[in-house]
Amino acid sequence: MAYLLARYQALRGLTDEQLAAELGCTPQDLTRLALCLRPRPDHFAEDIAQIAGYVKADPARLANLVRVTEAALAAQATSASGRLLAARELPEPPSEEGPSEPPKPGDGA
Repeated sequence: MAYLLARYQALRGLTDEQLAAELGCTPQDLTRLALCLRPRPDHFAEDIAQIAGYVKADPARLANLVRVTEAALAAQATSASGRLLAARELPEPPSEEGPSEPPKPGDGA
C-alpha cells in the first residue's frame, strides 16, 4: 500500500496529517497502512474491511483512495503508451503511381 499512499498524496498534494485525517486514522497508523498489501481484486471488499480495521481507518474512504489511485495510475500508463506509439516511425505512404512491387517480408511495412 505504500506506493498507492505516496501516489495519492502526490495527486492530491496532501501531507501525512491531511491524509490521515481524510482516512479517519492517525499519522502513526499510516505507517502500518503502508506496510499492508494492496487489496486483492477478487476479495476487494473483504481486504479493505480487514485493512481498515487494522489501521482504524474508514473503510469507504480507504476503498475510494485505492480506486482513485489505481484509476490515475492506469490512465497514466495508457497515456504513456500513447506517447510511445506516437513516436514510432510510420511507413511511407504509397506514391500516386502505387507501389512498384509488393513489400518484402521484414521490410517493416
